[in-house]
Amino acid sequence: GLSTMIQDQAIAASEAGAEEQVPDRDRILLEVIATDCREGRRPTPSEVLAAARKMDPSELTGCGAGMVTRCLKKYGIAPPRKSNNRREFRDINSKVLHRIEQRYGIDLGFGSDDSQGDGASDKPSQTSLPSLETGDGKGRGQELGQLGQ
Repeated sequence: GLSTMIQDQAIAASEAGAEEQVPDRDRILLEVIATDCREGRRPTPSEVLAAARKMDPSELTGCGAGMVTRCLKKYGIAPPRKSNNRREFRDINSKVLHRIEQRYGIDLGFGSDDSQGDGASDKPSQTSLPSLETGDGKGRGQELGQLGQ
């Protein structure tokens, strides 16, 4: 009835408001990092900035690599870690990006469809276990899957 309609409108207004709260600059940086994650890359802040500038140079004038790190940190993306003299964003996966999508109402291509991204979800799936095959046709994945039963 009426209460359901009011509730639906409140949810829609809340989602629209969340999307409007994400500045264009932040949205561009999140889209770049999402693309890198999907393609298996671990970019540096400078690489993220360069790709973002290609998408919209006017939105990122005067921004540096440090700003990229600070901006992404606001959304729960861990600062890049240094390895082999290269400071890369390493802790980004589809689960992190899906949480950002839900919390801020933006589409980064990591919705509830598990066929996208690295398939990370809250519950283990049997389809992700064949990489544990032992070679005898009875993978450890089957054993692991039976532990909780």
